[in-house]
Amino acid sequence: MLPIAFRLGDLPITVYGVLVALGFFVAVRWAIGNARRQGLSGAHVEWIAFIVIVAGVVGSRALFVATQLPHFMENPGEIFQPQKGGLVFLGALLAAVAAGAAYLRIRRLPLLRYVDALLPGVALGHAIGRLGCFAVGCCYGKPAPSLPWAVRFPVSEWEQIAPVGVPLHPVQLYAAGVNLAIFIALLALRDRRRFPGQIGLAYLALYSVARILLEAFRGDGERGFLWEQALGQAVSTSQFTSALVLLATAVGYVVLRRRARGASDSTPA
Repeated sequence: MLPIAFRLGDLPITVYGVLVALGFFVAVRWAIGNARRQGLSGAHVEWIAFIVIVAGVVGSRALFVATQLPHFMENPGEIFQPQKGGLVFLGALLAAVAAGAAYLRIRRLPLLRYVDALLPGVALGHAIGRLGCFAVGCCYGKPAPSLPWAVRFPVSEWEQIAPVGVPLHPVQLYAAGVNLAIFIALLALRDRRRFPGQIGLAYLALYSVARILLEAFRGDGERGFLWEQALGQAVSTSQFTSALVLLATAVGYVVLRRRARGASDSTPA
């Protein structure tokens, strides 16, 4: 655990902040290059990046607040204090996709082509950002005393998040590796896609499945759970949201695939 990267006077700069910023920078630079490679505008990607980061912060906080609504109804002032913890990537992703899509629609740009060009970069940037989670000890895993590669977080001068000295699943590293694998898979699909939007749908499907599985190894409880008493087993908010995204992705695949086939059939021979 290495929470502090360096200090600017008395101001500590966290490794988490550095790696999240690096992940965003890498994602944007890669997306610009990929967009240009496909004949799209890099300038529009820069605008989308600005819109997405604002929407992502709002969306990630909004989903966390929704998972802890009774607490925030009693303490409404804490809604606007994300520095105390509480950002959910799925909320950021959904808000960012919606905001980016709105920009593309308003500018009358090819939505699906830009989605295909941009979303692999999200997986790459997310992989880097998850290393920041590992450095600061957030989003930690369940106890795993018999796991050979279990990690133990030491006492830190920074605000402690993960349990100290307890062997845990390094779920942040699992997530980083999974996101990198998704990025590689999307690159392999890039020149084999059969219709516009296929890469974007593949990203949403792969990440949703990965998140449902990764949640089984998470040990932090503040992300929220659903139907715990009814089912006898907790279903996290992220698992439920991922299942909805996966269902929507399946519907989207059928619709776009049929649309592409219809366009192909109507093309004169």
